[in-house]
Amino acid sequence: MRKKIKKKKLVLKKWVRVSIIFILTFSILISIYLILSYFFPKLDKNPYYNYNIKRNINYKVYLKDNNFFEEEYQQEGKQYTSDLIDYIDIDLSYLFNGSSITNMNYNYDVTASIIGEYENATSGESELWTKKFTLLEKQNKELYDITDFDINQNLKINYDSYNKIVNDFKNQLNLAIDAYLNIKLSINYDGIIQSNKNKVKGKDKLEVIIPLAKTTTNIQTKYDKETTKSLTKTVDQSRNKVKLFSGLSLLTISIILIIMVRDKIFISKKTYYAKMKEKILKNYASIIVEVSNPVDLENLQIFDIKNFEDMIDVEEELKSPILLYEEQENVESHFIVVNDKYAYRFILNNNDY
Repeated sequence: MRKKIKKKKLVLKKWVRVSIIFILTFSILISIYLILSYFFPKLDKNPYYNYNIKRNINYKVYLKDNNFFEEEYQQEGKQYTSDLIDYIDIDLSYLFNGSSITNMNYNYDVTASIIGEYENATSGESELWTKKFTLLEKQNKELYDITDFDINQNLKINYDSYNKIVNDFKNQLNLAIDAYLNIKLSINYDGIIQSNKNKVKGKDKLEVIIPLAKTTTNIQTKYDKETTKSLTKTVDQSRNKVKLFSGLSLLTISIILIIMVRDKIFISKKTYYAKMKEKILKNYASIIVEVSNPVDLENLQIFDIKNFEDMIDVEEELKSPILLYEEQENVESHFIVVNDKYAYRFILNNNDY
């Protein structure tokens, strides 16, 4: 009788299975990314115009004739004696510089406001009184084919005149208020960029804060010294058909490979083979001898037994133990009873169910 040859089932080691799963998962993620990048292209922000704004405020505090100070004026950033202030000389400058030729309309004006604040025990300090003054009427400018424009404005602030208004208010109404003078240069610009007909538009301000009705005065300025901005437009990246084709191809190949190797990589914790072998050894351990080497069947006539129960009958009749050799680990085992010229064999593997 010819020996029956069974094809061994390939079992991959754990690290090989993990590597395959990782590679296939990575391939699927890449393919999904390529497909989605076609249907949902990335939005890029492309700058089409850059501009820089420089602002500056300088001032000098001119003094009345007095016996205490020899200089005519005091520089900025100091504490000043209010009674000795004659006037405050302020220079406001504003420079707009763009990256492309533009037709620009802009306007600016200078205002002054006396702000009176009253401190309430419940709500704290809040604005009580405002009086506004126009120091420079609105100036409208229209320029063509330019990249920049600048504003330079000089102001001479009569400190005593504003101080007197506040003192009169306090005396007549018998109110103890804190007051200050807010001087503001306001700028508005609206331009058309010649190269692309897009708009550049904005507004800005520079402020000087001068305390009033105080024995000493500390002048403050409020402005950003320099600002750089970019105007951008959102552009769709072109849809790349090569990416779409590559993504679909990679996804298809990955799915086919998963179908082909799923039995090799997704092994259950306890297979049919393992359950049956465990059951046989548990019930018939006394008549089964596990051997580490294959049984030599070359010169024997082999009878393949279909059911293990029949192997029990053979063992009882021949009084010979059942030899167990695992042909392939966790896949196939041979149960053999040998007697003279004959061998009785039962093969257990995962193909039996």
